[in-house]
Amino acid sequence: MGFPANKWLRGYWAFNAFLFGVSVFLFGIVMVPDWAVRPVVEVRRDLRPQAVAELPVPVDGVEQQLAMMTPGEKVGQLMAVSFHPESSVASSGAMLATIKPGFVGLFSEGDLDKEELKRLVGGWQKDAKSLGMPKMVVMVDQEGGKVQRLKNGFVEIPSWEDVCSEDSVEEVEVLGRQVGEELVSVGVGGVWGPVVDRANPDSKVLAGRTCSASAEKIVAMSEAYVKGLSEAGVMAVVKHYPGLGDTKVDPHMELGSVEMIDTEVFGQLIGVASGVMVTHVNLAGDKLPCTISGRCLAWLRGEANGDRPVLVWSDAMEMEGLTEAVGDAEGAYQAIMAGVDVLVYGAKADPGMQLGVARSLVESYKSDARFARRVDESVEKVLSLKQDLVVE
Repeated sequence: MGFPANKWLRGYWAFNAFLFGVSVFLFGIVMVPDWAVRPVVEVRRDLRPQAVAELPVPVDGVEQQLAMMTPGEKVGQLMAVSFHPESSVASSGAMLATIKPGFVGLFSEGDLDKEELKRLVGGWQKDAKSLGMPKMVVMVDQEGGKVQRLKNGFVEIPSWEDVCSEDSVEEVEVLGRQVGEELVSVGVGGVWGPVVDRANPDSKVLAGRTCSASAEKIVAMSEAYVKGLSEAGVMAVVKHYPGLGDTKVDPHMELGSVEMIDTEVFGQLIGVASGVMVTHVNLAGDKLPCTISGRCLAWLRGEANGDRPVLVWSDAMEMEGLTEAVGDAEGAYQAIMAGVDVLVYGAKADPGMQLGVARSLVESYKSDARFARRVDESVEKVLSLKQDLVVE
């Protein structure tokens, strides 16, 4: 009798032990504390952002570039500065590092020969690249005749008046390509030209620099010249909006006036050239120079903001046609607000003044939301245009 009882008790306790084990197991699954499993999950989540952040960020697209730029870098893209070699090893370095300009104009460097110029421009580009700047484009007035900045070792270019008198569109295109190839060989990427103002025998302001009194001929010759430059990889900036044919006053010296915008000429060339230069004259009835006048620039802004970016350039910002109306920093601010995309500083622009203007514009960007939006709009156009340029 004892054996069966003991056997039954052993079975009873074994069964209860089994039930107890199952209960503990199930209880553990349901009630296990969060801290027992979450560390593994959280470690994985923490590691993912670190791994992503370590990947290089693409900056090829215009939107990405714009998003990563500081206010100072944005303002710099809207300036075409000038260096002065006779005093500029220090000033050019300081201006590159401080302004980080989008463009540099050649003025006082005209006496250098091709090899000297190539080394100088190459040095600027090397410095710009070391600063992490977007592509910097070197510009020049290379119209021909009395306005040819680069002469030492360069082909002598006839005056625009003489070029147009030959009446051969094909030869004009060949000339444009020849000029462009020479410029590319020394690192120059853009020309402020050709002049598309109508010839006016009663005005000596642009004597020798104009093509014709006929809008049809101006457009045909200018298109051919721009095409030649473009084939060589050089961008052209036609000038001088709104048209200087009517004025008898040189904007280098004082503020003149014109009766109307020459839409017949500029309207056909905006889609051909990469840019249009605005000069310091006012439209009849407007007290402001066109460079800082929203009224004068309204038509041009509308035409230049299409699918293909066309930059609106100022004439030299130190010219008296502008400075007699407004100060340096205020003039730069008003020009951008009116619709100018790039501010040009010429041979007479002191490096200190250019640095001061840049600092002032950066402060305006930080404190003035409307101005910041205008700057961003122009920087986007500048960066878009540079993507297609050959010369760096």
